[in-house]
Amino acid sequence: MLREVYERTAEMLEIGADDPDKAMALLEARVEVRQQSTRDELARSGVDGENVEGFFSGMPRRYFVSHTPRQIARHAQVVFRHWSSREIETAFREMRGDFTEFILCTRDAHGLFSRVAGVLAAHRFNILGSNVYTSREGMALEVYRVSTPEGGEEERGMAFSDFEIDLRKVIAGECDVEELIARRRTGRLGLPSPPTPQPSRVLVSNTESDFYTVVDVIAHDRLGLLHDVTRCLGEHGLEIYISKAATIKDQVTDSFYLRDARGKKLRDEEALAHLRRELLRIAQNSSDPESGEERP
Repeated sequence: MLREVYERTAEMLEIGADDPDKAMALLEARVEVRQQSTRDELARSGVDGENVEGFFSGMPRRYFVSHTPRQIARHAQVVFRHWSSREIETAFREMRGDFTEFILCTRDAHGLFSRVAGVLAAHRFNILGSNVYTSREGMALEVYRVSTPEGGEEERGMAFSDFEIDLRKVIAGECDVEELIARRRTGRLGLPSPPTPQPSRVLVSNTESDFYTVVDVIAHDRLGLLHDVTRCLGEHGLEIYISKAATIKDQVTDSFYLRDARGKKLRDEEALAHLRRELLRIAQNSSDPESGEERP
């Protein structure tokens, strides 16, 4: 998140904030640089150039701003496997900093993000961050940063394998994610830490974006929080076009860019108020929705 803020601010400072056309041209140039670096990376792996261009053309521009060429190349390898198999394809990569990158590629479906988050929670993978994308062809590419399981290499491998088995069952409709979570809904994720004094908040805005209703949920992290939030959004008939999650100590901030079933912002004031109350109840993990904030 901080990297994206830096890069986008730097673009405006370099050319002047009063010239958005030049800023857009600079952004496009940087996207092209990243794409070319990714082409080079994939070419060294023997990937067909036509597949690379097909992947590039289907992904939103913000995807190339949010990831490095090396990351994009890793994601692309999973996408190409999905194109070949037409099945769910995944990859895990343990990263420096004691977290694991989990990549999922499959056909997009309403509520997919919520189900994936639920299975991650059920297997006690703490979600440290997430980015979800949908291609023009309806393919879902979801990238999560999750806590690395404890234990040796064999134990970690078993944890990843068990998670993937349940994930495939849930996506196929053979297993209920709520039942998985219910079996594990005891205690908190991660290491014990002192409670944060900041209260849970839900921020709703129709002015931040010209195209989306923006919702931020700030709350204490707990097992299944992201699943509960995204399930609520789905129950309100909202589609998640952009999602980002960040965790600092035991406080999580989940941000969503949303549209309704018609591809429009959620304009109805009563519906917005109801959505905010429901999300705040989930964030507080209680039935008292009488606090929090709403943006103008």
